[in-house]
Amino acid sequence: PESLDRLLRQHEGLVRMIVAHQQLCGLPFEEALQAGRIGLWRAILGYDPQRGTRFSTYAYPAIIRQVWDAVRRECVTVINWGQGRTPG
Repeated sequence: PESLDRLLRQHEGLVRMIVAHQQLCGLPFEEALQAGRIGLWRAILGYDPQRGTRFSTYAYPAIIRQVWDAVRRECVTVINWGQGRTPG
């Protein structure tokens, strides 16, 4: 757990950089950051240094996928509310 926490803190800047460059469709920045951190956590758990890929290269798609999923959920909610439908 200590090394996991260290890796999460060490790569927080990557998460912030990715989130800062996304259109968030009304999703609060902190929620997008949290989604990105989940992607980072998944990348840390799945990373295999034996494959010869830099961690940031491996983590980028995992982080952005989580952020886009959160943005997509937010946009669908906004669109549904805008059309008079309840989310869910």
